[in-house]
Amino acid sequence: MPSTGWESTDILALFNVLAGRPAADAVTDTSKYLRLTRAQNRIISLMTAVAPNSLYPHVAYGSLPTLTTTDNQVYTFGTDTNGYAKSRWGRAASTRT
Repeated sequence: MPSTGWESTDILALFNVLAGRPAADAVTDTSKYLRLTRAQNRIISLMTAVAPNSLYPHVAYGSLPTLTTTDNQVYTFGTDTNGYAKSRWGRAASTRT
């Protein structure tokens, strides 16, 4: 990983290397970005099906994902014993804050 984080140009360059794309390519960068976006969305959907809490921030309680109702009531899913954000399957069990 680059020291400054991944930029879109870094991801495209890595894609070109890993996919064995030539320097002069008939496939446009726009098309490659579209493919990378689709691949990212697929990976995210697979991760959320197996381990949704892996995508939640592991920081202070106040920044956990919240659910706000139309009457401005705010709820969170709480944290487990390790401090990770809880996620619920089926009916949501929430804690009012």
